[in-house]
Amino acid sequence: MLKHFRVNNFKNFKDDLDIDFSDVNGYKFSQDCITNDLIGKMIIYGKNGSGKTNLSKALCDLKETLTMSNDMKSNHSFISNANSNNEITTFTYTFLFNNKKDKVVYEYQKTDLFNLTNEVLNINGKIIYSYDFNKNRFIEKSEDYFHNSDIFSIYQKNTNPSLPFVRWLVNNGAVEKSSIFNKMYDYAVKITQIFTPANALIQLSRNELDELDRNVNDLEDFFTIMIYKSGSAVVYKYREELSQDDIDIIREICLD
Repeated sequence: MLKHFRVNNFKNFKDDLDIDFSDVNGYKFSQDCITNDLIGKMIIYGKNGSGKTNLSKALCDLKETLTMSNDMKSNHSFISNANSNNEITTFTYTFLFNNKKDKVVYEYQKTDLFNLTNEVLNINGKIIYSYDFNKNRFIEKSEDYFHNSDIFSIYQKNTNPSLPFVRWLVNNGAVEKSSIFNKMYDYAVKITQIFTPANALIQLSRNELDELDRNVNDLEDFFTIMIYKSGSAVVYKYREELSQDDIDIIREICLD
């Protein structure tokens, strides 16, 4: 299960963007949204160009990296923020496996959609390995999770910047099926991202457009009230911050 996600310097997200899936904060609206005390269902909404699609692409980059799925369907390989002087994008995924007994932090850095500069796996506070792709060597490594102590040198001789150690381990059967590596890989495989074709057209009448606009406004009001009442991270809202007048109005509505 994914507990926390962080991305830095990805497309329109120049600084750290964090999503804490454990921040349920007493959420009571629908327990179907919560699985094992983690947010399992989330709504992300906002104006066009606010970053909704880029957020989903950032989350789905794990699948792109570990499986070479090419799901992102990008027209170019650049992923860093256009206004940043840093060409490195950092992805950090924190998982809970084996009934939450194992906390796994998987972090990697990229210069573009395909090539890595660094990869680190931490299990229960211990670095299992840290690999520098520029220097083509392990900075840190632990043999506790591997049967063959030569596995590091074998990988080092056969790797390239687009081949993360996790993917190499799983695809070459170098770890057991029940291992943390396979659990993380299996999670990545199941990630699905669906895009609406850019040329999809929907013909609506003037009355239908007006009704749609009213429904959208009602939906936004509902989300705003839900955020205020729950204080929850279940709904992430990418838009301008509410003014004090807006907050006072919402407070009055919630008290009614």
